[in-house]
Amino acid sequence: MELERRITVKTTEELHKAVRVKAAEMGRPVSEIVREFLTAWAAGEIELPAQEE
Repeated sequence: MELERRITVKTTEELHKAVRVKAAEMGRPVSEIVREFLTAWAAGEIELPAQEE
């Protein structure tokens, strides 16, 4: 069994609520959705624009 680590993400209350509502509509936990996004990003399947300085 792989050891799981916790990541804390700061966000606005508005975004937090919207994410929880959308996850609930999908019948999935937010943590599962975030893990899928992070896995896809780490694998290079999702590209994010570079942050402007």
